[in-house]
Amino acid sequence: MRGILIALFCLSSAQAALSVSQIKLGVLRNDVRGLDLHHHYEKGKNINCEALFPELSGDFWDWVFNPEPAIGLNINTYGATSHFYGGLNWTIHMGQFVLEPQFGGEVHDGKTKRSSAKNHALGSRILFHESLSLGYKITEKWTGYLTLDHASNARITQPNPGITSVGLRIGYRF
Repeated sequence: MRGILIALFCLSSAQAALSVSQIKLGVLRNDVRGLDLHHHYEKGKNINCEALFPELSGDFWDWVFNPEPAIGLNINTYGATSHFYGGLNWTIHMGQFVLEPQFGGEVHDGKTKRSSAKNHALGSRILFHESLSLGYKITEKWTGYLTLDHASNARITQPNPGITSVGLRIGYRF
């Protein structure tokens, strides 16, 4: 619980200091059966906090569809792997719906070479991070999201099981 309060304080401070454009909060379930049939080992739920910053603009950023920089935190409630990530988030508007792919990197506090009872070895401390969220605009400011989240080392080193999670989030756009 202390970690959640710290994350919320950090996100609210970041919004005030860095012109955060959106904050998302939610719960993701680790390694949901059926999404990745060959393994299921990271238990618990992740409390997810994410901040998006204003769109990048300029010739290059216009060419890559003006992504929003993002930072986020997944705090595992079971004591398994927690993650801090950052990257670029694109928002594709489709009427009342939005589709938000995100790509970047992350660092985690889990195992790297040898698995334990709570943590599976992920091969390296730094991983690639990708997510895809489908959102429904509840109001102009509030959006509900179904999110698929994945992290792995892309077979750069072994082991490389990755962690795939799914969950629900709510976002508030400033």
